[in-house]
Amino acid sequence: MIKRINTLKKLEKYKDELINLYIKCFAEYPWNENHRYEEVEQWFKKMIEYKKNISLIFIKNNLVLGATFCFPVKFHNETKKYVPVKIEIEKVLYLAETFVNPNFRRQGISTQLYNMKLKIAKQDDFKYLIERTSFNSKMFPLIKKSGFKTIGEENIAVERIIDGKLIKVLDRRIISFKKL
Repeated sequence: MIKRINTLKKLEKYKDELINLYIKCFAEYPWNENHRYEEVEQWFKKMIEYKKNISLIFIKNNLVLGATFCFPVKFHNETKKYVPVKIEIEKVLYLAETFVNPNFRRQGISTQLYNMKLKIAKQDDFKYLIERTSFNSKMFPLIKKSGFKTIGEENIAVERIIDGKLIKVLDRRIISFKKL
């Protein structure tokens, strides 16, 4: 079952489970990120406070198995600069985060979340989608397959845990755009 958690009150019930799942998922390759609970909590709250956010969780047997967070790109400075000039910025939805419990991947959870966020995006009068992901992400081929076109690329210095050590590396990020 998919639930929309687009308010802080709705987030509160699932907050701990969601944050722990996020930390677990993004500790894996290709991200290998070391997130603190408080840092993720602030990020979730920030995304949910954005007007017209689309924040969804996938629940089965009372367990949160996946989630996706989206919000208007006008709130994401790193990505909004890639929106073509002729496009009205208020009509562009930034697909910020999608993650699924590793034990339940390849069961269509991400696809169901994706389809639901597109349905809501259309209802909320968004006309375009923009996405930024690591070139090494498993999502990148799916994004291309879904009709997104690459409109930008950037190298971002990020901290990764590699061989048990926290080091700074450059991560190649691909910015993709699609008409809804």
